[in-house]
Amino acid sequence: MIYYEEPNAIIYQGHALDILRGMPSESVDCVITSPPYWGLRTYKTEPIIWGDNNCEHEWGDSILGDTRREDFKDWEHRAEAGLSLPKAPHIKISQGNFCLKCHAWKGQLGLEPTIELYISHLLQVFDQVKRMLKAAGTLWVNMGDSYASSWGSCRPNKIGNPSRTERFDKTSNSVPEKSLCLIPERFALEMVERGWILRNNIIWYKSNPMPESCKDRFTGTYEYLYFFVKNKRYWFEQQFEQYTEPLNRWGGDFTKPTDTTSDIEGVFAIQEREGRNRRPNDIGRNKRDVWEINTQPYPDAHFAVFPEKLVETPILSGCPSQICKKCGRARERILETRISLESGSGRSGCVPVGKWEGGAQELSGDYDIRMGPVPRRIDVGYTDCGCNAGFESGVVMDIFAGSGTTGAVAKRLGRKYIGIELSEEYCKLHKKRLQAVPLAMELI
Repeated sequence: MIYYEEPNAIIYQGHALDILRGMPSESVDCVITSPPYWGLRTYKTEPIIWGDNNCEHEWGDSILGDTRREDFKDWEHRAEAGLSLPKAPHIKISQGNFCLKCHAWKGQLGLEPTIELYISHLLQVFDQVKRMLKAAGTLWVNMGDSYASSWGSCRPNKIGNPSRTERFDKTSNSVPEKSLCLIPERFALEMVERGWILRNNIIWYKSNPMPESCKDRFTGTYEYLYFFVKNKRYWFEQQFEQYTEPLNRWGGDFTKPTDTTSDIEGVFAIQEREGRNRRPNDIGRNKRDVWEINTQPYPDAHFAVFPEKLVETPILSGCPSQICKKCGRARERILETRISLESGSGRSGCVPVGKWEGGAQELSGDYDIRMGPVPRRIDVGYTDCGCNAGFESGVVMDIFAGSGTTGAVAKRLGRKYIGIELSEEYCKLHKKRLQAVPLAMELI
């Protein structure tokens, strides 16, 4: 159901899978989200039924079996017939319930008894995301890992008071105790198997990570941000970052010619190259895939919130700010490479690539004879479809919206926004954050 709505933003309260199924295909430009991590915490919401909604479910309390084996599906029938149970490693399932008829599972996403079931539920959700994402759309998924342990991260009193013999067991997936479960890697592999194109595995490095009490391993300081697309051609605006440390291995940012420097004719070599900037692009360098961003506390919500800076780059690079209202084509930034004519003692100029036909000796006019060609990237504006029908912003969606960080950043950056959140408590926080951001000016 619609929990809150304003001109360019809407919040739905409900199960992400149900709401996504009701959305039109290819209607969203960019999805940025972070699913509940496996076995980390309960969000105190009503259990969700993952399976056949047309079944008259009959729930069991605990079942022994192996959810990765095909013969687990007929476990009940084998038991009733007095047949032997599968000899695969057995799993005591106590988180939520399985339907004895259709094998649907009832519980919260992230509290599944096995990694495989958790990944399966995520894939169901992202299959719907793929359907409603535009052909040129982008998907960004933040995901952290879990350690296998006999108790897990969820204590019994956080799960719904299961008995001590039915605790949340995170070693039931053939993962040795104390080992990382490799959940992000498992998820990424399954997504690629389903046809998603993984463009980047971005490392979110946190210089102020959560303290850990471990003494026999290193403190974790990063999480993954996966960048997926549906097609080989998609909308993307290149992002740049400023140059940081000097090029010490090359002797600094500026050239310092030696006696070995020479050109084809061996003329003007030393003078021509002296003082040339090795970093000629004023825009900066192409943004790298390791992002150092501090965690950002939000006092009104749980601690698992996006820092706003983590959301900014995916929106700027993956969601167009101007889309033609008539033809639906997004405007694209135009960056041209041009030849800059530079000299330490003469004038300088800039000519488009292809018009540089020779060396410095062929120049005429007031240019210094020691001038040399240097390529530079020039920002010359945006493409225009020519429809003259006006533009509207792209649509950003967060399917596990939480306290609404994605929505707040999307609104601040002038994009439309759709948020989906199951918890009414977080919907209230989400609404509050959206209302605190002023409306962006409309595009014309």
